[in-house]
Amino acid sequence: MVHILLLILKIIGIVLLVLLFLLLLILCSLLFVPVRYYGEIHKQEDGLEKLAVRGKVSWLFRLFVLEGIYRNGQAKGAVRVLGIPLHRFGRGDRPGKEKQEGERTAAKAEKGENVETPEKEAAKKVIAEKETLKKETAKANYEPEESVSEKELERDAKQESRRQMEAISAEEYPEQISQESGEIPWEKAVRFLQWIGRKVSGCFRMVFRWLENFFGLPQRIAGILNRIRESLQRLKRTCREWKRFLSSEPFQEGVKLMMRETFGLLREIRPRKVKGELKFGFEDPAVTGQALGALSLFYPALPQELKIIPVFEQKLFRTDMSFAGRIYGITLVRMLWHLYRDRNIRILYRKFRNSSAG
Repeated sequence: MVHILLLILKIIGIVLLVLLFLLLLILCSLLFVPVRYYGEIHKQEDGLEKLAVRGKVSWLFRLFVLEGIYRNGQAKGAVRVLGIPLHRFGRGDRPGKEKQEGERTAAKAEKGENVETPEKEAAKKVIAEKETLKKETAKANYEPEESVSEKELERDAKQESRRQMEAISAEEYPEQISQESGEIPWEKAVRFLQWIGRKVSGCFRMVFRWLENFFGLPQRIAGILNRIRESLQRLKRTCREWKRFLSSEPFQEGVKLMMRETFGLLREIRPRKVKGELKFGFEDPAVTGQALGALSLFYPALPQELKIIPVFEQKLFRTDMSFAGRIYGITLVRMLWHLYRDRNIRILYRKFRNSSAG
């Protein structure tokens, strides 16, 4: 029994060691196996549509590859694993689909099946649209006959004449109608006085409200001015705090560290191989000379295999160049670790987080 238990523990230990070894292998691959990139830029004619760009990013000895091409104003690309395309994107997919549809149509034609060509489909659509238009026209021209009986017409005429007679009698004999309705003349006077009282009280309320608003206007203006003054004071305090923070030592040292790490990262990921030529020119030869002078400042950092040719006679931009480089994961991890361990960077992070939260 103990022997079996020890054997099970041994198997579990071996499995755990294998899993740990695989995790360490994946971690080392991410840190120490570089991500390589390669690109080409070609432009021999005027216009951006004549620009051709090709790029490729690979990792783990080209086990994973991401490539893209921009040519003739169209872009396409693919993701490959072990050379097998897993996903395609861009306009490059459509020709393949059209080709497959063409092959299917040709196969159907060879078998003698009824093949629907684009011309037949267009003719069917036109016929269907004509039939729909005919149906809509027939519906619009169709007017159902309204059947109205003579009895209904007579009833409507009697009701209209009754309403007219009632209106005439109300105009000619108002006193009789008021007596029939049981209304007494002094009740009319009471209602009239009540109406006058409501109007007078409404006028008084309106006058009192206007006086209240008139005499309370300075107080409202003073309140608005106080709120504006408080807002300006808060803005002044905020500007003073940010000025003090920007001139503080943590901010200055943190910015220096970030700039140093950023330039170090750019130095590590810059292209290692650049070759080709670059021709440029402007309409004004003086501008071409100024641009060449600006490029000469970076001449020590430019690769020796890259030729820069200025053209003073005409305006043009021609290039035919390629570049390649690599990026190590350990470089990014080291930069992030240096930023995380720095006390000044943590102070900057807390300051910006509190300001965004407030």
